[in-house]
Amino acid sequence: MYKRPIISCVFKTIKSNIFLTVFLLISIVGSVLLSVLPALELEKIVYSLTDLGEINIYHGLIYFALIAVGGFCDALRSALILSFGQKTTANLRMLMMKKLSSLPAGYFINNESGKTLSRFIGDIDAIDTLFKSGVISMVVDLFKIIFILATVFTKSLGLGILLVVATPIVFSVSWHFKNRMHKAQMDNRRAIGKINNHIPETVQNARTIRTLKKENYMKNRFRRYVNESFDAFERTYFYEAVYTPIINEISVIIIAILMTLSALGGAFQNFFGMHVSTAVAVIGLVSKIFSPIENLGMEIQNVQSALAGCKRVNEFFSESEKKEQTFTDFSRFDFSKPAIEFFDVTFSYGEKVVLDKVTFSVKTGESVALVGRTGAGKTTVYRLILGLFTQNEGSVKIFGEDADQISDDLKRLLFGYVEQGIRLVSGTVKDQISLGDDSISDSDIINALEMVGLYETVTNFDNGINTECHEGLFSQGQLQLLSVARAIVKNPKILLLDEITANLDSETEREITDAIKKASKMRTVINISHRLGDIREDTKIIDITKLKRGG
Repeated sequence: MYKRPIISCVFKTIKSNIFLTVFLLISIVGSVLLSVLPALELEKIVYSLTDLGEINIYHGLIYFALIAVGGFCDALRSALILSFGQKTTANLRMLMMKKLSSLPAGYFINNESGKTLSRFIGDIDAIDTLFKSGVISMVVDLFKIIFILATVFTKSLGLGILLVVATPIVFSVSWHFKNRMHKAQMDNRRAIGKINNHIPETVQNARTIRTLKKENYMKNRFRRYVNESFDAFERTYFYEAVYTPIINEISVIIIAILMTLSALGGAFQNFFGMHVSTAVAVIGLVSKIFSPIENLGMEIQNVQSALAGCKRVNEFFSESEKKEQTFTDFSRFDFSKPAIEFFDVTFSYGEKVVLDKVTFSVKTGESVALVGRTGAGKTTVYRLILGLFTQNEGSVKIFGEDADQISDDLKRLLFGYVEQGIRLVSGTVKDQISLGDDSISDSDIINALEMVGLYETVTNFDNGINTECHEGLFSQGQLQLLSVARAIVKNPKILLLDEITANLDSETEREITDAIKKASKMRTVINISHRLGDIREDTKIIDITKLKRGG
């Protein structure tokens, strides 16, 4: 499905932006041609002055027009490349979002969110440089160099050969300085990153630092990071300050050598000699060749960085996708069967076996508590019930159907899930509960809020359920009640509770417990808990550590 995604996005941009692509090609061709044409027109002007003794206004106007059009083509090319790159990377991000929605839960569990975020931001930004100052610009500069060299060859074979010899020297010097500047800039970024991490780390651990009397240690480490940044910063400016004069001197020396050889008589005359008008044109061409040579060094670095980004993006697209969910009809569930059935279920994370031949069942309307030591597999059982993971062996059934085959659209009708904290989304109080599901009405949300005891709190807000949700609007206990309302708003058949009263004070815990009692009526409830005191007397206890090989 995602073969060569970056190239496919480029072709999609070309196909959907024909005029932009055509104008981009025209500006590229114009930019290359106009790197040579003004010098050739200047040759005609000088020839008219020296040999004909007259000023040809026509050639003068053409010369200035070519310079103006050349500048316009360069500016237009840069703008069109930028637009083309942005459209392509936008298509690529959309394709990545489509890929992201098809990934299994295991991907998000095994990969930190920052890693995925870096794919969408850092790596895509690196790919964007392929357009802004990468491949296209590099091709344009290469063609400029080739056209200028070819033109010089037509004017003087000897000077053309000398310029071919001198070009790698200029490129080597440019490459050396660009590399040094790039390394210094990267060192500065790394040092600034250390400083940015050090400051919040110091603030967050201020009490521990004072207790252990580590103020001097933290201060010295901060000073070291600042010195690293200053050192890298100074190197960057040194190379930038030295680079331009050196390149200018090299260009002057090369032009001086070319002109000296062209002025020599004898055997040199046939090989290097040229008319004064041609000499003026050659000087203009030689001076123009240095700019694209300088650009190539940075463009090659940008391409290397972009290729690294391309590799990481391609790795993202190569991630295995979740299995196709074939069960999509809610009416096909057999609610006379047990709500949940595990039969000889084995599951492992890599080589670590977490569940080994586990068998148990939960009847419809039954209240069950999963207990066991940390790492016994309680959370893994939840993930298998929700169909986020697929067992290695055995079967996991929800009302007689395979858990991993139930479509995402049906899961919210089946499951309500409450964990220790709520992950808020951007938007209103209503959005926190509905999660953008248009099938959930305002009355559904109000009923859910009434059941958990938050209705009066929300109605006191200026805009009720349409109040923008922000940090501090709800207390910690109220946020937990909000998560219960989110879980039950679609009246699910099964309620999954994951240590929801952990880290709460006794009064808040009592409020949560009362809300859960109301929400649990007429539902199958499974509760993960480490504290047996939290479990009601009518609750069936399943000890995960004892469920081995059908135990």
